[in-house]
Amino acid sequence: MSTFEIDDQACFHAKVVRAGNEAFGAWCRAGSWCAAHLTDGYVTRDIAVTIAETHVWCRLRDCGLPGSGLVEEVEGGYQIHQWDHWQRTASEVLHHRAEQAKRQKNRRAALRAGVPVTQSVTRDKRSTYRVSTDQVTPTVPREYSTPDPDPDPSTDPDLLSASVPPSAPPTLVAAAPPAFDTAGEQPKKKRAPRPRKPNPERPAGHPEVVDFYFVAFERARGVKPSFGGREGSAVSRLLDAVKGDVAKAQAIVEAAYSDPWWSTRATILDIAKDPAKFLGRQPSLVQRSPAGHSAAVFAREQREYEERLAKALPDPLADAMREIDQETHL
Repeated sequence: MSTFEIDDQACFHAKVVRAGNEAFGAWCRAGSWCAAHLTDGYVTRDIAVTIAETHVWCRLRDCGLPGSGLVEEVEGGYQIHQWDHWQRTASEVLHHRAEQAKRQKNRRAALRAGVPVTQSVTRDKRSTYRVSTDQVTPTVPREYSTPDPDPDPSTDPDLLSASVPPSAPPTLVAAAPPAFDTAGEQPKKKRAPRPRKPNPERPAGHPEVVDFYFVAFERARGVKPSFGGREGSAVSRLLDAVKGDVAKAQAIVEAAYSDPWWSTRATILDIAKDPAKFLGRQPSLVQRSPAGHSAAVFAREQREYEERLAKALPDPLADAMREIDQETHL
């Protein structure tokens, strides 16, 4: 594989700056094509037009003194200026390839003959191989003796030096553990296990409120709520706030999940934190009536709310909701 080499100072050469980035890119592509096809810098007109337009090649031709631009216009195409001065010619590339093929052939022949081969690196950093001219020492095959399957104890030196009869199995003696100087060291104290917190006692009616919370949450959001120790303690606080009244606690939960805004946001933690907040946001039309309504409109809305409450809730819950309304308006 041949290469097209560019000097490290070419990026700001006067000719390159005068020709421009587009023209310099076309010049690099043309040089790569010439190196691949071994044309010694000659670019045919068809390839030149494929790489760039004609005005780009004119800039490459006119970026220097007459006849010294980056390319020279010749018959049938363009010639890269001083190709043989900066790049390897086609004859040099072919000669190098022939030398590489010859070295590779000699290396393979040496490997087949068993001659050691050393690797060397030439000046152009291409790996080549040369056959070592050092004298090769012949390898003498190692001789192995076959052990006697039935040795004579009176003549075998290995059996004469053994301290146990050959028929006895070897005795394995466990090595003694290394001795450590433990003088002055204090024995490590075992850490006492951390006492587990006892489960808090749940007030009466706790399971009923938990079941009701699950039903209300799943009806409002379509999924079951996450419930753990914190949520269980929140239910206990809610029952403590309503003085153990299970129906009233269930009514507060129902009010929270009947409200359009709180039904998508509230959890039992929010409800137990401030139950009075949810009493003020229960789905009561009285609470949502705008200011300035007449007494007749106010009464009609109250009756509509009670009718909807009676249809939506069982009688104990409806009574608890009415009690909460009365306590809120007192």
